[in-house]
Amino acid sequence: NTPVTSSTVTLTINTAPVIGTQPLTQTVCEGSANVTFSVVATGAGLSYQWKKNGVDIPLATASSYVIATAATADAGTYTVQVSGTCTPPVTSTGAVLTINELPEITVQPTSQTVCEGQGVTLTVNAGVTGNPTYQWRKGGVNIVGATGSSYTIATTVAADAGNYDVVVSSSNAGCNTPVTSSTVTLTINTAPVIGTQPLTQTVCEGSANVTFSVVATGAGLSYQWKKNGVDIPLATASSYVIATAATADAGTYTVQVSGTCTPPVTSTGAVLTINELPEITVQPTSQTVCAGQSVTLSVNAGVTSNPTYQWRKNSTNIPGATSSSYTIAATTVADADDYDVIVSSSNVGCNTAVTSNTVTITINTAPV
Repeated sequence: NTPVTSSTVTLTINTAPVIGTQPLTQTVCEGSANVTFSVVATGAGLSYQWKKNGVDIPLATASSYVIATAATADAGTYTVQVSGTCTPPVTSTGAVLTINELPEITVQPTSQTVCEGQGVTLTVNAGVTGNPTYQWRKGGVNIVGATGSSYTIATTVAADAGNYDVVVSSSNAGCNTPVTSSTVTLTINTAPVIGTQPLTQTVCEGSANVTFSVVATGAGLSYQWKKNGVDIPLATASSYVIATAATADAGTYTVQVSGTCTPPVTSTGAVLTINELPEITVQPTSQTVCAGQSVTLSVNAGVTSNPTYQWRKNSTNIPGATSSSYTIAATTVADADDYDVIVSSSNVGCNTAVTSNTVTITINTAPV
Protein backbone atom coordinates (compact mmCIF):
# COMPACT_ATOMS: atom_id res chain seq x y z
CA ASN A 1 0.00 0.00 0.00
CA THR A 2 2.25 2.66 -1.28
CA PRO A 3 -0.01 5.77 -1.75
CA VAL A 4 0.27 8.00 -4.86
CA THR A 5 -0.80 11.65 -5.22
CA SER A 6 -2.57 13.05 -8.30
CA SER A 7 -1.46 16.22 -10.05
CA THR A 8 -2.66 19.46 -8.50
CA VAL A 9 -5.55 21.16 -10.24
CA THR A 10 -6.98 24.67 -9.77
CA LEU A 11 -10.59 25.50 -9.18
CA THR A 12 -11.35 29.00 -10.52
CA ILE A 13 -14.53 30.71 -9.43
CA ASN A 14 -15.71 33.32 -12.00
CA THR A 15 -18.10 35.98 -10.81
CA ALA A 16 -20.75 37.81 -12.74
CA PRO A 17 -19.66 41.33 -13.90
CA VAL A 18 -19.57 44.03 -11.25
CA ILE A 19 -19.23 47.77 -12.09
CA GLY A 20 -16.97 49.47 -9.62
CA THR A 21 -16.75 52.93 -11.19
CA GLN A 22 -19.79 54.34 -12.95
CA PRO A 23 -19.64 56.77 -15.94
CA LEU A 24 -20.06 60.42 -14.92
CA THR A 25 -22.63 63.01 -15.97
CA GLN A 26 -21.01 65.90 -17.86
CA THR A 27 -21.79 69.38 -19.17
CA VAL A 28 -19.51 70.55 -21.96
CA CYS A 29 -19.40 73.26 -24.59
CA GLU A 30 -20.40 72.61 -28.15
CA GLY A 31 -17.22 71.77 -30.05
CA SER A 32 -15.39 70.33 -27.03
CA ALA A 33 -12.85 67.65 -27.99
CA ASN A 34 -12.60 64.08 -26.72
CA VAL A 35 -15.59 64.00 -24.39
CA THR A 36 -15.12 60.64 -22.64
CA PHE A 37 -17.39 58.30 -20.68
CA SER A 38 -15.59 55.46 -18.81
CA VAL A 39 -16.53 52.51 -16.65
CA VAL A 40 -14.41 50.23 -14.43
CA ALA A 41 -15.80 46.73 -14.03
CA THR A 42 -14.63 43.35 -12.66
CA GLY A 43 -15.52 39.90 -13.85
CA ALA A 44 -14.37 37.27 -16.30
CA GLY A 45 -14.43 37.65 -20.07
CA LEU A 46 -15.83 41.16 -19.95
CA SER A 47 -17.32 42.88 -23.01
CA TYR A 48 -18.95 46.29 -23.33
CA GLN A 49 -21.75 47.93 -25.31
CA TRP A 50 -22.35 51.65 -24.92
CA LYS A 51 -25.83 53.02 -25.50
CA LYS A 52 -27.30 56.50 -26.00
CA ASN A 53 -30.82 56.92 -24.77
CA GLY A 54 -31.04 53.10 -24.63
CA VAL A 55 -29.92 52.54 -28.22
CA ASP A 56 -26.68 50.73 -29.05
CA ILE A 57 -23.92 52.96 -30.34
CA PRO A 58 -22.21 51.17 -33.24
CA LEU A 59 -18.61 50.09 -32.53
CA ALA A 60 -18.75 51.53 -28.99
CA THR A 61 -17.48 48.30 -27.37
CA ALA A 62 -14.62 49.40 -25.16
CA SER A 63 -14.59 50.29 -21.49
CA SER A 64 -14.57 53.97 -22.56
CA TYR A 65 -16.59 55.83 -25.17
CA VAL A 66 -15.07 58.96 -26.70
CA ILE A 67 -16.93 61.71 -28.62
CA ALA A 68 -14.23 63.34 -30.73
CA THR A 69 -16.01 66.71 -31.13
CA ALA A 70 -19.16 67.44 -29.16
CA ALA A 71 -22.18 68.57 -31.16
CA THR A 72 -25.62 69.51 -29.93
CA ALA A 73 -26.94 66.21 -31.32
CA ASP A 74 -24.68 64.34 -28.88
CA ALA A 75 -26.68 65.49 -25.86
CA GLY A 76 -28.45 62.59 -24.10
CA THR A 77 -28.12 59.85 -21.50
CA TYR A 78 -25.26 57.37 -21.89
CA THR A 79 -25.07 53.87 -20.35
CA VAL A 80 -22.88 50.83 -20.87
CA GLN A 81 -23.90 47.19 -20.61
CA VAL A 82 -21.10 44.96 -19.28
CA SER A 83 -21.30 41.26 -20.10
CA GLY A 84 -18.97 38.44 -18.96
CA THR A 85 -18.44 34.69 -18.84
CA CYS A 86 -20.95 34.50 -16.04
CA THR A 87 -24.39 35.94 -16.15
CA PRO A 88 -26.19 38.17 -15.71
CA PRO A 89 -24.77 41.21 -17.56
CA VAL A 90 -24.99 44.54 -15.72
CA THR A 91 -25.85 48.03 -16.95
CA SER A 92 -24.26 51.17 -15.60
CA THR A 93 -26.12 54.11 -14.21
CA GLY A 94 -27.03 56.75 -16.77
CA ALA A 95 -24.55 59.57 -17.39
CA VAL A 96 -26.24 62.63 -18.77
CA LEU A 97 -24.35 64.66 -21.37
CA THR A 98 -25.46 68.30 -21.63
CA ILE A 99 -24.13 70.33 -24.57
CA ASN A 100 -24.01 74.06 -24.02
CA GLU A 101 -24.19 75.60 -27.47
CA LEU A 102 -21.74 78.24 -28.58
CA PRO A 103 -23.08 81.59 -29.79
CA GLU A 104 -24.40 81.17 -33.32
CA ILE A 105 -26.18 83.46 -35.76
CA THR A 106 -28.72 81.60 -37.84
CA VAL A 107 -30.31 84.63 -39.55
CA GLN A 108 -28.11 87.66 -40.28
CA PRO A 109 -29.38 91.26 -40.14
CA THR A 110 -30.01 92.89 -43.52
CA SER A 111 -29.12 96.28 -44.95
CA GLN A 112 -32.02 98.72 -45.18
CA THR A 113 -32.86 102.01 -46.86
CA VAL A 114 -35.52 104.29 -45.37
CA CYS A 115 -36.62 107.88 -45.62
CA GLU A 116 -35.58 110.29 -42.90
CA GLY A 117 -38.23 110.33 -40.19
CA GLN A 118 -39.34 106.74 -40.75
CA GLY A 119 -38.66 103.95 -38.25
CA VAL A 120 -36.28 101.07 -38.89
CA THR A 121 -35.54 97.77 -37.14
CA LEU A 122 -32.42 95.62 -37.49
CA THR A 123 -32.89 92.00 -36.40
CA VAL A 124 -30.66 88.98 -35.79
CA ASN A 125 -31.62 85.39 -34.99
CA ALA A 126 -29.22 83.54 -32.70
CA GLY A 127 -29.24 79.76 -32.25
CA VAL A 128 -27.85 79.90 -28.72
CA THR A 129 -30.17 78.07 -26.31
CA GLY A 130 -28.68 79.33 -23.06
CA ASN A 131 -29.94 82.92 -22.86
CA PRO A 132 -27.83 84.66 -25.48
CA THR A 133 -26.79 88.26 -24.93
CA TYR A 134 -26.58 90.91 -27.65
CA GLN A 135 -24.69 94.13 -28.19
CA TRP A 136 -25.49 96.19 -31.29
CA ARG A 137 -22.75 98.43 -32.66
CA LYS A 138 -22.55 101.31 -35.12
CA GLY A 139 -19.21 101.70 -36.83
CA GLY A 140 -17.72 99.22 -34.34
CA VAL A 141 -18.81 101.29 -31.32
CA ASN A 142 -21.33 99.88 -28.82
CA ILE A 143 -24.78 101.48 -28.91
CA VAL A 144 -25.88 102.16 -25.35
CA GLY A 145 -28.93 100.10 -24.40
CA ALA A 146 -29.04 98.17 -27.69
CA THR A 147 -28.90 94.71 -26.09
CA GLY A 148 -31.84 92.86 -27.59
CA SER A 149 -32.11 90.55 -30.57
CA SER A 150 -33.38 93.55 -32.55
CA TYR A 151 -32.44 97.23 -32.60
CA THR A 152 -35.10 99.81 -33.46
CA ILE A 153 -34.75 103.49 -34.32
CA ALA A 154 -38.25 104.90 -33.99
CA THR A 155 -37.62 108.10 -35.97
CA THR A 156 -34.53 108.17 -38.15
CA VAL A 157 -32.37 111.20 -38.87
CA ALA A 158 -29.59 111.60 -41.41
CA ALA A 159 -26.98 110.96 -38.70
CA ASP A 160 -28.31 107.42 -38.21
CA ALA A 161 -26.91 106.34 -41.57
CA GLY A 162 -23.92 104.03 -41.22
CA ASN A 163 -22.68 100.48 -40.77
CA TYR A 164 -24.17 98.27 -38.06
CA ASP A 165 -23.42 94.82 -36.60
CA VAL A 166 -24.26 92.87 -33.44
CA VAL A 167 -22.05 90.80 -31.14
CA VAL A 168 -23.85 87.70 -29.81
CA SER A 169 -22.51 86.06 -26.63
CA SER A 170 -23.67 83.13 -24.50
CA SER A 171 -24.45 83.08 -20.80
CA ASN A 172 -23.34 79.41 -20.64
CA ALA A 173 -20.37 79.25 -18.29
CA GLY A 174 -17.16 78.53 -20.13
CA CYS A 175 -18.82 78.67 -23.54
CA ASN A 176 -18.77 82.40 -24.10
CA THR A 177 -16.97 82.69 -27.41
CA PRO A 178 -18.71 85.77 -28.91
CA VAL A 179 -19.69 85.78 -32.57
CA THR A 180 -20.18 88.93 -34.64
CA SER A 181 -22.86 89.26 -37.31
CA SER A 182 -22.20 90.44 -40.81
CA THR A 183 -21.99 94.21 -41.18
CA VAL A 184 -25.06 95.83 -42.71
CA THR A 185 -25.62 99.35 -43.98
CA LEU A 186 -28.44 101.66 -42.98
CA THR A 187 -29.07 104.25 -45.68
CA ILE A 188 -31.17 107.29 -44.79
CA ASN A 189 -32.72 109.02 -47.80
CA THR A 190 -33.83 112.59 -47.27
CA ALA A 191 -36.70 114.48 -48.87
CA PRO A 192 -35.55 116.81 -51.66
CA VAL A 193 -33.82 119.99 -50.52
CA ILE A 194 -32.98 122.80 -52.94
CA GLY A 195 -29.58 124.24 -52.14
CA THR A 196 -29.17 126.58 -55.11
CA GLN A 197 -32.24 128.35 -56.51
CA PRO A 198 -32.71 129.36 -60.16
CA LEU A 199 -31.80 133.01 -60.83
CA THR A 200 -33.84 135.87 -62.25
CA GLN A 201 -32.46 137.06 -65.60
CA THR A 202 -32.80 139.88 -68.10
CA VAL A 203 -31.59 139.05 -71.60
CA CYS A 204 -31.83 140.39 -75.09
CA GLU A 205 -34.26 138.99 -77.58
CA GLY A 206 -32.40 136.38 -79.59
CA SER A 207 -29.93 135.50 -76.83
CA ALA A 208 -28.68 131.92 -77.10
CA ASN A 209 -28.85 129.20 -74.43
CA VAL A 210 -30.63 131.10 -71.69
CA THR A 211 -30.33 128.66 -68.78
CA PHE A 212 -32.14 128.18 -65.48
CA SER A 213 -30.52 125.72 -63.07
CA VAL A 214 -31.23 124.27 -59.66
CA VAL A 215 -28.99 122.28 -57.32
CA ALA A 216 -30.88 119.87 -55.05
CA THR A 217 -30.04 117.02 -52.70
CA GLY A 218 -32.06 113.91 -51.93
CA ALA A 219 -32.58 110.38 -53.24
CA GLY A 220 -34.10 109.49 -56.61
CA LEU A 221 -34.52 113.09 -57.71
CA SER A 222 -36.70 114.08 -60.67
CA TYR A 223 -37.48 117.55 -62.01
CA GLN A 224 -40.35 119.37 -63.71
CA TRP A 225 -39.85 122.94 -64.88
CA LYS A 226 -42.85 125.26 -65.12
CA LYS A 227 -43.48 128.62 -66.75
CA ASN A 228 -46.04 130.75 -64.98
CA GLY A 229 -47.12 127.63 -63.07
CA VAL A 230 -47.67 125.45 -66.18
CA ASP A 231 -45.53 122.39 -66.89
CA ILE A 232 -43.04 122.80 -69.73
CA PRO A 233 -43.08 119.61 -71.83
CA LEU A 234 -39.87 117.55 -71.64
CA ALA A 235 -38.25 120.02 -69.21
CA THR A 236 -37.29 117.32 -66.70
CA ALA A 237 -33.59 117.90 -66.02
CA SER A 238 -31.93 119.92 -63.28
CA SER A 239 -31.44 122.71 -65.83
CA TYR A 240 -33.80 124.20 -68.40
CA VAL A 241 -32.31 125.81 -71.50
CA ILE A 242 -34.03 128.20 -73.92
CA ALA A 243 -32.06 127.81 -77.12
CA THR A 244 -32.98 131.25 -78.56
CA ALA A 245 -34.84 133.75 -76.40
CA ALA A 246 -38.01 135.22 -77.86
CA THR A 247 -40.36 137.80 -76.36
CA ALA A 248 -42.87 135.00 -75.72
CA ASP A 249 -40.38 133.36 -73.36
CA ALA A 250 -40.71 136.15 -70.80
CA GLY A 251 -42.31 134.94 -67.55
CA THR A 252 -41.67 133.34 -64.17
CA TYR A 253 -39.90 129.99 -64.10
CA THR A 254 -39.97 127.45 -61.27
CA VAL A 255 -38.99 123.81 -60.91
CA GLN A 256 -40.64 121.13 -58.80
CA VAL A 257 -38.14 118.61 -57.41
CA SER A 258 -39.48 115.19 -56.37
CA GLY A 259 -37.60 112.27 -54.85
CA THR A 260 -37.87 108.85 -53.30
CA CYS A 261 -38.91 110.54 -50.07
CA THR A 262 -41.75 113.05 -49.82
CA PRO A 263 -42.72 115.83 -49.94
CA PRO A 264 -41.61 117.37 -53.26
CA VAL A 265 -40.33 120.94 -53.14
CA THR A 266 -40.75 123.85 -55.53
CA SER A 267 -38.04 126.41 -56.17
CA THR A 268 -38.45 130.13 -55.85
CA GLY A 269 -39.62 131.88 -59.01
CA ALA A 270 -36.98 133.15 -61.42
CA VAL A 271 -38.27 135.98 -63.60
CA LEU A 272 -37.09 136.08 -67.20
CA THR A 273 -37.27 139.53 -68.79
CA ILE A 274 -36.73 139.73 -72.55
CA ASN A 275 -35.47 143.07 -73.80
CA GLU A 276 -36.62 143.34 -77.41
CA LEU A 277 -34.17 144.21 -80.15
CA PRO A 278 -34.90 147.20 -82.37
CA GLU A 279 -37.50 146.26 -84.97
CA ILE A 280 -39.25 148.15 -87.74
CA THR A 281 -42.80 146.97 -88.14
CA VAL A 282 -43.92 149.65 -90.67
CA GLN A 283 -41.38 150.98 -93.15
CA PRO A 284 -41.35 154.62 -94.41
CA THR A 285 -42.64 155.14 -97.95
CA SER A 286 -41.36 157.20 -100.88
CA GLN A 287 -43.28 160.37 -101.55
CA THR A 288 -43.72 162.97 -104.35
CA VAL A 289 -44.79 166.54 -103.52
CA CYS A 290 -44.71 169.95 -105.12
CA ALA A 291 -42.09 172.43 -104.07
CA GLY A 292 -43.31 174.39 -101.07
CA GLN A 293 -45.53 171.63 -99.79
CA SER A 294 -44.74 169.76 -96.58
CA VAL A 295 -43.74 166.13 -96.45
CA THR A 296 -43.53 163.64 -93.56
CA LEU A 297 -41.65 160.37 -93.47
CA SER A 298 -42.73 157.90 -90.69
CA VAL A 299 -41.54 154.62 -89.27
CA ASN A 300 -43.13 152.31 -86.73
CA ALA A 301 -40.73 150.49 -84.39
CA GLY A 302 -41.76 147.50 -82.31
CA VAL A 303 -39.24 148.16 -79.55
CA THR A 304 -41.08 148.51 -76.26
CA SER A 305 -38.35 150.19 -74.25
CA ASN A 306 -38.00 153.75 -75.54
CA PRO A 307 -36.51 153.29 -79.00
CA THR A 308 -34.29 156.03 -80.42
CA TYR A 309 -34.30 157.28 -84.04
CA GLN A 310 -31.87 158.96 -86.38
CA TRP A 311 -33.11 160.05 -89.81
CA ARG A 312 -30.53 160.29 -92.59
CA LYS A 313 -30.37 161.88 -96.03
CA ASN A 314 -28.03 160.10 -98.40
CA SER A 315 -26.66 158.17 -95.33
CA THR A 316 -25.81 161.42 -93.55
CA ASN A 317 -27.43 162.16 -90.21
CA ILE A 318 -30.00 164.96 -90.30
CA PRO A 319 -29.46 167.10 -87.19
CA GLY A 320 -32.46 167.03 -84.85
CA ALA A 321 -34.29 164.34 -86.85
CA THR A 322 -34.54 161.90 -83.89
CA SER A 323 -38.20 160.96 -83.62
CA SER A 324 -40.32 158.31 -85.26
CA SER A 325 -41.22 160.75 -88.06
CA TYR A 326 -39.34 163.41 -90.01
CA THR A 327 -41.21 166.42 -91.42
CA ILE A 328 -40.08 169.06 -93.91
CA ALA A 329 -42.58 171.90 -93.51
CA ALA A 330 -41.90 173.65 -96.86
CA THR A 331 -39.98 171.60 -99.36
CA THR A 332 -37.49 172.92 -101.85
CA VAL A 333 -35.84 171.29 -104.83
CA ALA A 334 -32.81 170.63 -102.62
CA ASP A 335 -34.88 168.33 -100.39
CA ALA A 336 -35.28 165.79 -103.15
CA ASP A 337 -33.12 162.77 -102.32
CA ASP A 338 -32.92 159.38 -100.60
CA TYR A 339 -33.83 159.02 -96.93
CA ASP A 340 -33.72 156.28 -94.28
CA VAL A 341 -33.83 156.01 -90.46
CA ILE A 342 -31.73 154.07 -87.95
CA VAL A 343 -33.74 152.67 -85.05
CA SER A 344 -31.86 151.78 -81.83
CA SER A 345 -32.92 150.49 -78.39
CA SER A 346 -32.27 152.01 -75.00
CA ASN A 347 -32.07 148.50 -73.44
CA VAL A 348 -28.57 148.02 -72.05
CA GLY A 349 -26.69 145.42 -74.05
CA CYS A 350 -29.43 145.04 -76.62
CA ASN A 351 -28.59 148.03 -78.82
CA THR A 352 -28.31 146.33 -82.17
CA ALA A 353 -29.37 149.14 -84.48
CA VAL A 354 -31.63 148.39 -87.45
CA THR A 355 -31.90 150.56 -90.57
CA SER A 356 -35.13 151.12 -92.47
CA ASN A 357 -35.64 150.79 -96.19
CA THR A 358 -34.31 153.69 -98.24
CA VAL A 359 -37.12 155.87 -99.62
CA THR A 360 -37.07 158.76 -102.08
CA ILE A 361 -38.62 162.22 -101.81
CA THR A 362 -39.37 163.64 -105.25
CA ILE A 363 -40.00 167.44 -105.50
CA ASN A 364 -42.04 168.61 -108.45
CA THR A 365 -41.83 172.31 -109.39
CA ALA A 366 -44.54 174.57 -110.80
CA PRO A 367 -44.25 175.47 -114.53
CA VAL A 368 -41.77 178.24 -115.26
